[in-house]
Amino acid sequence: MNKKAIAQSLLKWFKEEGRRYPFRATSDPYKILVCEILLRKTTAKQVANLYDVFFSKFPTIESLDRASVEEIAEVIKPLGIFSRAHDLSQVAQVIVRRYGGKVPDDESLLTALRGVGRYIANCVLAFGYEKTVPMVDTNVSRVLSRVLDLRAGGRGTPKGELWQAYSELAPDKNSREFHYALIDLSHKFCTAREPKCSYCPIDKYCRYSFLVKRKS
Repeated sequence: MNKKAIAQSLLKWFKEEGRRYPFRATSDPYKILVCEILLRKTTAKQVANLYDVFFSKFPTIESLDRASVEEIAEVIKPLGIFSRAHDLSQVAQVIVRRYGGKVPDDESLLTALRGVGRYIANCVLAFGYEKTVPMVDTNVSRVLSRVLDLRAGGRGTPKGELWQAYSELAPDKNSREFHYALIDLSHKFCTAREPKCSYCPIDKYCRYSFLVKRKS
């Protein structure tokens, strides 16, 4: 399988068809961390709609730290999950008091924060600190499992081979665009149910698509 060709096809498609959201353009670790926490079980469009409102109210980690849980909850109310106000409040407190207001650039320190797992931590490291790290959530797991014919995919925490596969497939440059290409691919074509394989830009490289076509 030509992994370089897969990455190039994804990047080309994303340049032409990828979704554009404000949180995808920032390199501020604080904004990336907040948005990734908000993106849990929430659509990208919802978070994008809230982006300017949230960061005009809480432009810095210090301003978020000074806010009460109720104030944060009021701002993120459109998302419908109150618990994330507690997550954001505690994260801000720890970062301000323990790290002097600087979002950590270490995976173990990030994953020690409330509501932050390996995926969110690596998004911060990759997009905020330009580190080369894999980022595998449920959607990316589904794409990789199908394209590369891996058996570790599905619900729950992605297994080690998926993280390794991501690292091997990702290009040396344009890692941000590559990642968002995988996300958008999962949203538009490689859906959990009834994937639209025939329209997918990497259909010819996909083992899952090949098996589906053979059965039809």
